[in-house]
Amino acid sequence: MSQPSQTAGAKPPAPTASTTAYKDAATQLQLDMGIRYSGQADKDFAALLTAYHKGATAIARIELQHGTDPELRRLAEQTVAANEKEAELLQAWLSKHR
Repeated sequence: MSQPSQTAGAKPPAPTASTTAYKDAATQLQLDMGIRYSGQADKDFAALLTAYHKGATAIARIELQHGTDPELRRLAEQTVAANEKEAELLQAWLSKHR
């Protein structure tokens, strides 16, 4: 049987700034993913993927603000660049197909 990681009755440590930011980003992502479905697969795909890219970009920016691992920071930079580019393409498509 595993033992609890904290002493009984002890308060858990306060969340770090990065934890709070990640939680906020995850909450926003859930809200953004709650799109109004159009019944048109292409439009719904574009709207959902736009929300996903926005969330992934936010999470990557948190890594860049708080993270220290060079490999993960490079990945975060690549994530921001790729997601912003795709989000622009999706927004342009959505604008043409309203």
